[in-house]
Amino acid sequence: MSTTTTPRLRPALVLVAGAALLVATGCAGTLPTHAAPAAQPAGADAPRARAAVPAPLVAHDESGAAPRDAAADDAWTFSAAPYFWLFAADGDATVHGRTVPVSTNLSDTWDLVKDHIEPSFAGHFEASRGDVSILADANYVHLAGDRDFAFTGPFGRRSFSGRLDVDVQLTFAELGAAVRAAQFAGAGGRTGTVDVLGGARWNSLDVDTDFRVSGRRITIDRDLDGRSDWFDPFVGLRTAVPLGECLDLRLRSDVGGGVGDGSDLAWNVVTGLQWRVSDQVDVFAGYRWYDIDRDAGGRETDLQIAGPGIGAVIRF
Repeated sequence: MSTTTTPRLRPALVLVAGAALLVATGCAGTLPTHAAPAAQPAGADAPRARAAVPAPLVAHDESGAAPRDAAADDAWTFSAAPYFWLFAADGDATVHGRTVPVSTNLSDTWDLVKDHIEPSFAGHFEASRGDVSILADANYVHLAGDRDFAFTGPFGRRSFSGRLDVDVQLTFAELGAAVRAAQFAGAGGRTGTVDVLGGARWNSLDVDTDFRVSGRRITIDRDLDGRSDWFDPFVGLRTAVPLGECLDLRLRSDVGGGVGDGSDLAWNVVTGLQWRVSDQVDVFAGYRWYDIDRDAGGRETDLQIAGPGIGAVIRF
């Protein structure tokens, strides 16, 4: 297991460079052109304001130019987004009374993906009607690492060597709602939005450790594993800031916990750029932080995962 706790930035820099390339090459040619109107109320139609763009990276985007259409407000729109995160971890977890360090960097995670084909992935679904959206999101994170150590006593009379292997699987899924709170004029004649979020998030943390020590007269091989499941309510905000005709800055932030045997405090921040490829498809690249601080029934978890991600949004 690496003792480095600061994620390496190379994958994040690649994502930023890719986003810059999209901006440099322009995207207006991929979309129908519209006159740059004043900001319209939520639910504007003809063209229909884009459906709520899913995933923690994203928020609604209103780009309509025509007057409000009550029939369009009553219509449901749907979107789905598969996405992939490359997470690093920093923290520790308590398993059967023993605290286990969980620290990896992005290089460790990438090696895991290459060697074991167990990446972190997620999916998001959203149904919207007017200013209200119902959202569902699921994430699976797999992290692993190892650490070798050795000790030699005075005069070299006794020596020990050992290895600690840690395998962590974190699953979290949320169900919630978003309500339009504000709109503002953005670049390219489009309208930026701010939504208020609320819901509940289920977390499942599975930690498996293998501790081995060998010496001249001693051999220890111990396997410890434990699993915890809990729910956290959360509230937050998300916003879409138009940077051009088809490029948005997306930001979501929420905080939760403080109820029952859930997290004492959990917070989640996602930011990134989203590019509209067509009327039905967007692509995005961004960065995510998810922090959990929990102490319940002798099971302590102090863990932060963070890393870059990419994905696509499909509207239907």
